[in-house]
Amino acid sequence: IQSDTISAAKAFNPVKALPQRNRKKKQPVSYSQLARSIHELAATCDQKKSQRQLVNSVFPKLAVYNSVDPSVAPSLLMLHQQCEDRNVLRYVYYYLARILSDNGSQGLSAAGGIPTPNWDALADIDVAGGVTRADVVPRIVDQLSAESTSDDVEFHARRLAALKALTSSSTSSSEMLEKL
Repeated sequence: IQSDTISAAKAFNPVKALPQRNRKKKQPVSYSQLARSIHELAATCDQKKSQRQLVNSVFPKLAVYNSVDPSVAPSLLMLHQQCEDRNVLRYVYYYLARILSDNGSQGLSAAGGIPTPNWDALADIDVAGGVTRADVVPRIVDQLSAESTSDDVEFHARRLAALKALTSSSTSSSEMLEKL
């Protein structure tokens, strides 16, 4: 191809300069923003967009923190009951197990992670008021133990995940040992 032809083609189809994006440095997401996102997305968990956002954005960022706020548990239990997506359920079982295994210690543990913020300061994000660990642990244990005793072959993977989550709970109470 001769240079005349190329210059004529450029005249008819000029290459537009793409404007440079002003890329802002992404701000780190705070724990309260993640918890608020879980509450909002749990209400719309039947939509694929919500499930994708939970799996790709919210849950992995929440995993960085050392422990999980008990006020997130009602939303996790709602996701556990309503959602059928495997990836969402894996995270739900993981976070329920972390709530059960959390012994109330703050700061860095042997597992590492970012120290968890003060839960009292986050109490305003929960609509129902201050949810304590003592409020949600029995609900989590009841739901997981009911699921772990299911004999339905179709829910075998969920039964195993429920048993795994239950075993990470503290076995200090005799009632918990009985359920296990």
